Amino acid sequence: MTLPRTSTTLSTLFEFIGTQKYPRLLNGNLESLAEIARVAEKYRVYSAMNTCCERMRRALFHSPTLS
Repeated sequence: MTLPRTSTTLSTLFEFIGTQKYPRLLNGNLESLAEIARVAEKYRVYSAMNTCCERMRRALFHSPTLS
């Protein structure tokens, strides 16, 4: 069986669904954040969507060469 997403992406998403604190995603690159956000949108994990969007916004703000 082949999963369409990487195990890291799914593992991170599951952290938002579990009972522990949400991951902060401070060290994620834009690619991985975008992937997590896409999966979160697909499965309607709104807390993950919000966190990913905020981290991507912050990364673009602090690195204007990416925009």
